[in-house]
Amino acid sequence: MQYRWLSHAFLVFGGAASSITAGSSCALDPVHDSSVKALGDEDGEFPPGPYHRAGQACTVCHGGQGPAKSTFFMAGTIFMSPGTRDEAGRVAQKAEIRIRDANNPMYYKCVRANCRGNFYVTSREFPSGITFPVKVSVSQGTQERVMNSLIGREPSCGACHKRPGFFDSPGQVYLYTSESEVPQTEEEECNPSTPEPERDCE
Repeated sequence: MQYRWLSHAFLVFGGAASSITAGSSCALDPVHDSSVKALGDEDGEFPPGPYHRAGQACTVCHGGQGPAKSTFFMAGTIFMSPGTRDEAGRVAQKAEIRIRDANNPMYYKCVRANCRGNFYVTSREFPSGITFPVKVSVSQGTQERVMNSLIGREPSCGACHKRPGFFDSPGQVYLYTSESEVPQTEEEECNPSTPEPERDCE
């Protein structure tokens, strides 16, 4: 199997869960408050919860400073293939993300993305927290992508893997290099009222 090596930190891609309002004010940190506001308004189709804000930097709000109540050690969104400048790629439903931190270099923890491609890591998976640097890989079936470099400290994939890719970003995190490589399978309908499925994987 061939691997496509990704540069830059990607763990914790784009938007995942819990209730937040992007326009909410965040304590007394004007820099953080500005970052939250820069995320823009919520998508009416996917209200705050595990399916919202695909592709955004999740830990802006879920990093402990708020306004989200839940805290993620890492989070992001996995895509099937690169999107265009104006349109995001198709999300990789139920992709598996494997993470190894500095405290456990020989052991990985696997979490599964939901139907929106969103995933997140909490104290449930890492009771003592995540210690950087971190190594990450993403897979779905027999297709796998392994990040070439270590993640030094950025917990949001979407902070480094932005759309479109440019000199400062390798682009979104994706499993295939082009849409023509993506298997023709029926996508699962993503209903925001449906409870999130089990996130653990092997």
